[in-house]
Amino acid sequence: MPGKAYLIGNYLGKNPIVAIIITAIIVILLLFSSMETSINISATSKKEELNASGLTKQEQDKLNAQLEKNKASVAIAVIDTACGGAFAKRWADHEKAIRAKNFREAAEALKPCVDATGSPKNFKTAFISADKENLTRLANSKGAKPDERIEAIYSINQKYPDISKPYMQMLGALEKQKKKSEGISLGMTTQDVVDSSWGRPERINRTTGYNVNRQQWVYGNGNYLYFEHDILTSMQTRE
Repeated sequence: MPGKAYLIGNYLGKNPIVAIIITAIIVILLLFSSMETSINISATSKKEELNASGLTKQEQDKLNAQLEKNKASVAIAVIDTACGGAFAKRWADHEKAIRAKNFREAAEALKPCVDATGSPKNFKTAFISADKENLTRLANSKGAKPDERIEAIYSINQKYPDISKPYMQMLGALEKQKKKSEGISLGMTTQDVVDSSWGRPERINRTTGYNVNRQQWVYGNGNYLYFEHDILTSMQTRE
């Protein structure tokens, strides 16, 4: 009487599709078994690696804290090098200037270091805070020269555009103030001269004709300006 193996083989030989299905099932089972074994080995290996140091959790935490401290020390060393070896002094100068409300010096103390690789976030924040305070105070200062205020406003617009709108609206009036504080030069228009420190003349003598438009502006103390077609071409001043 044929054995069971013979009967099974004979059956599978006559039914190849069934044979293929059974073979696929066997292969899948073998793969799952292999993966499970690999995972178990990996987990065991990790556990052994963690236990290899022989440290308690408290000791491991202490070691990790020391490593972080070392990293911070390295970062400070990098910044110190970028600052020419004067990081501590610059930070002290910055803090001193802040206490004295001298925000310009506070910003300048940190400026050489602010872009150093590894610079802490609070380091850059301190510089930006001092720089922004210095620029906004200068832009609003009635005692500062117009050109200084204008320069501060342009710096604010470039560095901190999110707060620049009200300052940019001040430019028109400041430009006029600046012109009022300045002298005159050849090539200026009549309006430029009016806006300058010379202002309007006491008297205007005009010469007009075919393609001719000349003006003599008379000021006090023997000072005269001469225009052709509203452009300043010459001047006469008494020393």
